[in-house]
Amino acid sequence: MAVFSGGRTGLMRLERFATETHASEPGSEGRWLEKTSDALHALRAKIEPAGPVTVVLPPQVTLMKQFSTPRVKAAKRDKIINFESQQSIPYPLADVVWDRLIASESALAFNVLLCAAKREAIEPLCAALAAAGLTPTVLRPSVQALVSGFRETQARQDSAVPTLLINLGARSTTLVLLEKTGFQARSLALAGAGEGAPAGQLLANRLVQEITRTLVHFHQPSAGESSLRVMLTGGGARLPGLAARLATQLAVPVILFDALSAIEFGSEAAEFKRDEHQSTFAEVVGAAALQLRTKQAGLNLLPLQLRQQAGRRRLRPWLAVAAGLAVAALVPQIAHQRGASASAYQQNTALEHELRPLRIEAARNLEKRQRLTEMQLQQEAGRKITAAQTGWGRFLGEMQERFHECGEVWLERMQELAPANENAVAKGSVELPRRIAFSGVMRSKIGEDSFRRVRSLLENIATVPAIAAVEGERLVPGETGLLRFDFVVVLKESAPL
Repeated sequence: MAVFSGGRTGLMRLERFATETHASEPGSEGRWLEKTSDALHALRAKIEPAGPVTVVLPPQVTLMKQFSTPRVKAAKRDKIINFESQQSIPYPLADVVWDRLIASESALAFNVLLCAAKREAIEPLCAALAAAGLTPTVLRPSVQALVSGFRETQARQDSAVPTLLINLGARSTTLVLLEKTGFQARSLALAGAGEGAPAGQLLANRLVQEITRTLVHFHQPSAGESSLRVMLTGGGARLPGLAARLATQLAVPVILFDALSAIEFGSEAAEFKRDEHQSTFAEVVGAAALQLRTKQAGLNLLPLQLRQQAGRRRLRPWLAVAAGLAVAALVPQIAHQRGASASAYQQNTALEHELRPLRIEAARNLEKRQRLTEMQLQQEAGRKITAAQTGWGRFLGEMQERFHECGEVWLERMQELAPANENAVAKGSVELPRRIAFSGVMRSKIGEDSFRRVRSLLENIATVPAIAAVEGERLVPGETGLLRFDFVVVLKESAPL
């Protein structure tokens, strides 16, 4: 946690800071909220006063997608972006908080970055922040904070050189290609730091593969054929020999990204260990720059209700100033009100102290209920899969039994047919029964009525419990002593297949 202000030299000033580390152990994902809540209370005890905060969400909590839209008028462009965004989110929109921005543009198209997060992760996190006495006003996706930190640092340097910024985290790795026209980003589930990270050479090999895929995906020339430079940041950036291995394999410069070159330090931050935090402060610096530098709205995954509450809180100081100008003559009454306000504040603080453990417990209970719901859904899905497997085994066994009773019958083909009216099925206006086609050969004996045997076989097949009807019968006399047949079975809607 860090507190920033606008410095006198044009740089941002780090006024106060505090850190709290909790290990990201394999299999401990379910306790992430609990560990984060404990860390927030520890940080809150180290930094005073509390109040509104900007929170940077880790990549594993957010879904990130990018897509392109043609350059059209703003109103039509917004409609296209809204439609594409909704199509790209694989969850019901009521279950997520999402936002988007134009990450880059060309003469023909806009490149849109979409970020979303599940409410089941965001809302307990906001409750944990509130329980620690912190008021979230903005929830920034990690990728935007990373881009902002890079731009803040490179404002005084050559920004014309395309740069691939790689953030190596304990749970995931983010690759961001930054150019003059904007940026493109890609996140992957590759631990670049901590216990889950591969060994040095294995990590370098995997990163080279992912860098190559990323450049192809972004329609860029390979690393060795361009003026690309690579910068490393995050907890894994300082792994011994990693930068040198990447530079050798990619044949491009690979350096550590130093976000701290864009800030100055206040007196209370004198104990800040630059070497220790150089590779882990990029997103913090970027989030601060978004709040202090830019006037445009960035990505914000704070739920709408909490965002509206934050907006009302920001208005209160201005309302207080207006009231002070209007009633300047009422100084005694104001003094009295101040005393009453101080008393109310003390009562509110005491109440907040009592409510804090209750809020934490409520957040934990909510997380437990969500995990229970997920387990129930997984069990139901497993039950359906098991039922389908059992149903198919029973169906095929009964079909084999009918063929065996008839004798001297060979099945050549079995194929499920597509619906006759695919358009109606796609629109959801009608649900057609499933149909399976069978083809085979029957050997007939001299003087035997083969056609009668086939009809008897079909009548016997119609008694299979999963079959609603047999249709499309076709009998074709073939070679001497052989009779070819085709038919289609219509399955019952209740058949567990």
